[in-house]
Amino acid sequence: MVYAGRFKSFAVKEHWKSNVAPPEETARGRASQMLTMTYIGVILFCVLYFFRPADFIPGLAIVPLAKFTGAIAFCSLILALLGGEVRFDAEIKLITALFGWFVLTIPFSLWRGGSLETCVEFSKVLVVAVAAIVSVNSLKRLRRLMIIQTFAMILVAVLGFGQARVVGRMFGAGHQFSDPNDLALNLCVILPFCAAMLLSTRNVAMKFFWTAVVLATIVLIALTESRGGFLAVLVVLIAMWRRFRLSGSTKIMAAAVLSIAIIAGLALVGPSAYFGRMHTIMNPDEDKGGSAQSRRAILIESLHLTITHPLFGVGPGQFTEVSGFWHVTHNTYTQFSSETGFPGIVLFILLLRRTFKNLKVDKNAVKTQAWYVTNALYCGMAGYIVGAFFLSTTYWLMPYLMVAYSVAARNIMSEPLLNNIADQRVGIANNMPPFFKVAR
Repeated sequence: MVYAGRFKSFAVKEHWKSNVAPPEETARGRASQMLTMTYIGVILFCVLYFFRPADFIPGLAIVPLAKFTGAIAFCSLILALLGGEVRFDAEIKLITALFGWFVLTIPFSLWRGGSLETCVEFSKVLVVAVAAIVSVNSLKRLRRLMIIQTFAMILVAVLGFGQARVVGRMFGAGHQFSDPNDLALNLCVILPFCAAMLLSTRNVAMKFFWTAVVLATIVLIALTESRGGFLAVLVVLIAMWRRFRLSGSTKIMAAAVLSIAIIAGLALVGPSAYFGRMHTIMNPDEDKGGSAQSRRAILIESLHLTITHPLFGVGPGQFTEVSGFWHVTHNTYTQFSSETGFPGIVLFILLLRRTFKNLKVDKNAVKTQAWYVTNALYCGMAGYIVGAFFLSTTYWLMPYLMVAYSVAARNIMSEPLLNNIADQRVGIANNMPPFFKVAR
């Protein structure tokens, strides 16, 4: 009886020990929880950044919601980094180096206080971008972020459609995306997101929904009458045509949707007004409003400041103060070079290069949801690098968030589970109309 009791006690202790996870598994579980909290912080920050509820709800602007959500992402990120389960990708190093260079240029800035304020604001972008890189580790998480960004831009544009137009152009609702050129570029970036959702879903109702969203997005871009947006959307459409490998029937449907969008957009804007404005892209002297001539003068001044301040620039955010135009450069690349010197623009170009490298896809790869998302990001980035020639986006969240998306897409596409075609293949039921079928 004594031996039996001792044996039972020993068995209970061994059973209890077997239910205790090893220390390394416990640490990994805690790091995973921290990454989940980091992702929640990124989600909340993106909701606030893109939907801009403070612009529409009175009194909400005084509540530091963005700082609170950013703090959640930052604290969770730090804990995850301390857990040792986070890999420092090259993109994290480049974004951090870029921010470090911004800070390094402050002592040489023509207005140090203004540059310091710019760097403090950009630090939020740094935190969210890095947090997104390390926490977006699944296709579901990536798609969720892309859909939030997409719906936010559509909502801002639709609300802007209901507002009075200024000089015939549609402005976005709120403050963050009120400028029609800013709105147009953001819509160009999300357009391939919508197309990817359309092509990758098997649900007929959702296909009709995303077709309507694609149609509306193109029309809304036209209503902004943005010249940069016009060039960017052309690049996006060409990139989608090449990258999505559409079947013959799908190409016909895509051409029909595009034709309807063009006709609707021109009907709302007016063909003469729209083409007259687009004509000034190649003939800026014919712009009666003078904006094209002003942009040319600003471009020349930004190049002049780049040459005269090649190493440190005039300081982050200081082109407006120094140039005498009281306008930003309206060119991301010369904004980098004139405000942060050649090192700043070199780091940014390296970041863009890494992004496109992440989004390379095998031409013979089977079409999965991850495949469509990756190609959509490539098309969106193609539109961005063109639109960036006409807008100052150096301190925006969007381009750095796209970098984070590209890292997630690269990691997802390299997962062995994606080779399980039976679960991931984007196919269509046999009884579906031919123009809805996706080419394999």
